[in-house]
Amino acid sequence: QFYSQEGFFITPLEERSKTGACTVPSVKTLTLRANEIIIGCNNAEEGKSCEESSREISVKTVEENIANDPITFMYKVSGGKIIGNGAEVTWDLTEVESGTYTITAGANNGCGWCGQTKTETVVIKECADCLPK
Repeated sequence: QFYSQEGFFITPLEERSKTGACTVPSVKTLTLRANEIIIGCNNAEEGKSCEESSREISVKTVEENIANDPITFMYKVSGGKIIGNGAEVTWDLTEVESGTYTITAGANNGCGWCGQTKTETVVIKECADCLPK
């Protein structure tokens, strides 16, 4: 159920957005500066040919906002943290281990995560020159 100045709606928000009774913003694109991070070896003697990648990734989100409502951007990450707010933020992965991590972006005009979202993946892996543990 939803209330607006026009009246009270019983139709779910998703259905109203399909009929044009209500528009919700959606994320059109989610762009990451990198989709892979190489980390150095645990032992300084190993992997001398590897240079560690930055663990901070620039993120840019573009929304589709037909109603031109004021919006805020929301981010969910499976590891690390988001620094900043708005359409351009930094995804800080300095404290995470090797693995695959996701970021999901949403645009919110007061409805929460109701429009289309986008998800991207980053893989963090050790340098190939590292000796096995």
